[in-house]
Amino acid sequence: MYAVDLSRNIYWEDAQTNDQHFGLLAFDCGEKESVCYVDGDTSEWTDKDRVIQYEDGSFISVKYDASDVYLYLHKKDFDLENDTLYVPVDTTPKTGSTRMENCTAEFERPTDFVLILNGKDNTRLLVQDRYNPIHANYEEDITGEDPYIDPPARDSAVFENICMVLRDVIGQYQDAATPLKTFESGKLYYGNGNPSASAYDSRADFICNGDDVEIRIPWQLLNFSDPSRMQIHDDYYDGNYGIESVGIKEMFIGFGGEENTIEMGGLKLKGWENTVSYHERLKEAYQVLKTYWTGKEYE
Repeated sequence: MYAVDLSRNIYWEDAQTNDQHFGLLAFDCGEKESVCYVDGDTSEWTDKDRVIQYEDGSFISVKYDASDVYLYLHKKDFDLENDTLYVPVDTTPKTGSTRMENCTAEFERPTDFVLILNGKDNTRLLVQDRYNPIHANYEEDITGEDPYIDPPARDSAVFENICMVLRDVIGQYQDAATPLKTFESGKLYYGNGNPSASAYDSRADFICNGDDVEIRIPWQLLNFSDPSRMQIHDDYYDGNYGIESVGIKEMFIGFGGEENTIEMGGLKLKGWENTVSYHERLKEAYQVLKTYWTGKEYE
């Protein structure tokens, strides 16, 4: 919760928090349905969503709602298990790198995040070490080192796994000498994210269908503190000593392999302030309990 504006978190759905998504009734974004379901069916995407198209016919489209940022990548003859694609994302103008360690690909713009698409079990979002919030806020609790003594360079080419801090049941009584544990939250989970699908998996982050890949990225993974107003984390080491927010009006994204400089297109961003549309959906658990309590099978 340290990474978001708690006075505004009622105006967006935070997939990274443990304070939402309880109960038997879900409140999904959109008046009647979501703007995108990560299910391999790309019929909800239009040319208006396209951010950049490349000479070989490949393209990337982007849309968003109060829950996630959705990506649609199209690349001819793409093989998820044998090919590797890099998706650079530039959000903040203050930091970022045009290259990444151990990768020959370069990026057209200073990049803050890189999504590496590399198989069902090895796809993850990385963050530049300068823009990694866990360092600025928990480094002393994890490694015992002060992150502000020698912070990473603004254009550092080091990109790291995105992690969350785990707090065990002893909470505030934990020995200060015991390092905090972390969990990699930036690793994406393969599956079908459409609630109406028989193979529905609420954990699903991406799916591949032939030449098409659909991906959802929760706002907080991209260091948005309040997407309803398009507020992101400011530079942690530029006199802030923690998390302060700054507004943005555009972010840039693209994709490609290791053999070239990856061109990136711009996506205009507009927040929704206090106006949030949603629809109700009974979870599968409701039907399970109904059957148990009534003894009648549900349709």
